[in-house]
Amino acid sequence: MAHTLPPALTKSEQALRKALGASEDILFTRLTLRTGGRNALLASIEGMVNREALQEQVIEALLRTDLPGGLPPTLTDLGRQLLHLVEQTEECQAAKAAEAIFRGDAVLLVDGYAGALVLGTLKWDERPVQSAPSETGLRGPRDGFVERLTTNISLIRRRLNDPNLVVRFFRVGTRSKTRVAVLHMADITNERLVKEIEQRVAAIDYDGILDASQLRELLTGQVYTLFPKTGSTERPDLVVEALLAGKVAVLADNSPFALTAPITLGDTFWAADDYYTVPVVTLMMRLVRFIGAFATALMSPLYIGIMTFNPGLVRTDLAIYFARERSGIPLTPALEVLFLEVMMEVLHEATVRLPTKVGSAATVVGGLIIGQAAVEARLVSGIVVIVVAISALGSFTIPGQEMGQVWRATKWVLILAATTLGVYGVFGASFVLFSWLASQDSFGTPYLAPIAPLIPRDLLVDSVLRQHWSLFSRRERTYRTKDDDRTGEPQLKKYLDGGER
Repeated sequence: MAHTLPPALTKSEQALRKALGASEDILFTRLTLRTGGRNALLASIEGMVNREALQEQVIEALLRTDLPGGLPPTLTDLGRQLLHLVEQTEECQAAKAAEAIFRGDAVLLVDGYAGALVLGTLKWDERPVQSAPSETGLRGPRDGFVERLTTNISLIRRRLNDPNLVVRFFRVGTRSKTRVAVLHMADITNERLVKEIEQRVAAIDYDGILDASQLRELLTGQVYTLFPKTGSTERPDLVVEALLAGKVAVLADNSPFALTAPITLGDTFWAADDYYTVPVVTLMMRLVRFIGAFATALMSPLYIGIMTFNPGLVRTDLAIYFARERSGIPLTPALEVLFLEVMMEVLHEATVRLPTKVGSAATVVGGLIIGQAAVEARLVSGIVVIVVAISALGSFTIPGQEMGQVWRATKWVLILAATTLGVYGVFGASFVLFSWLASQDSFGTPYLAPIAPLIPRDLLVDSVLRQHWSLFSRRERTYRTKDDDRTGEPQLKKYLDGGER
């Protein structure tokens, strides 16, 4: 049964202290109102409130202001007449008042008034808006999300001044009570998609949500999967583009990452620069990323398969050259690849964990020393060093560190297939992988759309080739939006006619 805050100050203080627990950073300030001489209690958490505003606009106002008509009948009226704060709400439950204190607000109890007055005095240090460190680009906006939810929503609102942008808030986490926002465009996004995501957010039963990555795993519910079912970005412009495409965005307080859903496998290859460069350059960059992904996944497995099981798949002179290069090498091709791939993963992890300047130097020096020393010692051949290096470079072309890790993890599965069945095992495992991806979906959207199922119009709009913005008039059918028209017919006709002179 919820404990209410009675009019007697001693009893309401006792109920509030019980709801707050025995924590020494909770400050209780006792006051005596000048009007009526009533006793009052102000509760807050040290370091989470604006002490200057609390002192000037609350404490001094209560101590020095004398209302000529005496005390008003309700606590809300008392706050409006005495205090100069915009955010004031009355709360009757002790547990709700304690939640407000833990969020950073201050709570005022006054003898003779039931309930408490929650005062919006929240303030803590936050990181300024800067460029997204994990998604650098040559063109486009330079601002990125921070750890404060309201700031992140304002960055989206600055770009999307539309009353159809709907923001709904949830409290997730039985202990952390993290504030989560679900955003969508009311006149574009499919209602079933919005309802499903909101129901999943509301149904999360977990003690603490610390980051959006936790939220993503709890939303998708799939445990054994490499490929993500939601997008993740630090850039507000990418979130706005996702909302205009008919997707839903999910933001969590204390996290600089936003989730977008649904996504397809193709979405993981598109970068922000794609929408700020001409279509021909975008086509070239996307082709490079596809080549990089396939090089990451296939170079090492194909080397093992050809050198171990299927040397006849290459030209005879090339097979003889490979055999001559490997003469005197004590390790099998599979062990060669295993040794260098493990060392590359170690160097990559060292780059992430070490400071920026030290990490880049350690990677270059470590790679050069280990590779050169291994070749000179005839532990591995020079060919396998080139193969592993190309595989590593290919993973760096994929937008986002996460998808690079996904393709590197996929490579290990294909290496196992190549070690046991050769090149035919690599192609068999690849067929199984893409067959499995074709059976997957992201909140009802096929993961390999618009290829499987085939949607020709979407392939022509924004797939490997991005259309010119003047022809980018229709939203993708993949996401089943309410309104698939991005431009009015007169504007589109004006573009096609060459414009007015």
